[in-house]
Amino acid sequence: MAANEAYDLSLFEQRAKKERVQLKKLPSVKRQPRLQVAAMLAGRLIVALLVGAIISVSIYNRAILTETVNSITNANKELAKLQSEQTRLTMELDEKVSIKNIEEYATNQLGLSRMDKYQTTYIALAGSDQIAEQVKTEEKPKLSLNINDLFYKLVEYIN
Repeated sequence: MAANEAYDLSLFEQRAKKERVQLKKLPSVKRQPRLQVAAMLAGRLIVALLVGAIISVSIYNRAILTETVNSITNANKELAKLQSEQTRLTMELDEKVSIKNIEEYATNQLGLSRMDKYQTTYIALAGSDQIAEQVKTEEKPKLSLNINDLFYKLVEYIN
């Protein structure tokens, strides 16, 4: 039992030497000074704030644009309604001012009638049927008239 049951440790040591993994040292990472880390964090914070500000301004502009579009839409609806009302009123006015309605009103309400031929009087003009035009030319006012006008205006102003 002693010979078979004993362990041969030399075989274990040889095997362990073969399997031993060589550890390599990694290049050492230089630690950055605290000021550089703080500056880097501050830079990232500033960038984040700028991005947030840009997004906020973009959202605000979209809201303003939406409000403007809604107000334009409402104004266009109001314009269409007013144009429809204007068309209706124009038609109503045309109906009231039509020749047929005027004749009916004049005949029924005012007791008027159409003029007969015997009531028409014709006037014969002697000479040609042309109209003479009189062209008025502007004359330059004289200096003495300007002084007199100025004097009278001054007297009126004082009184």
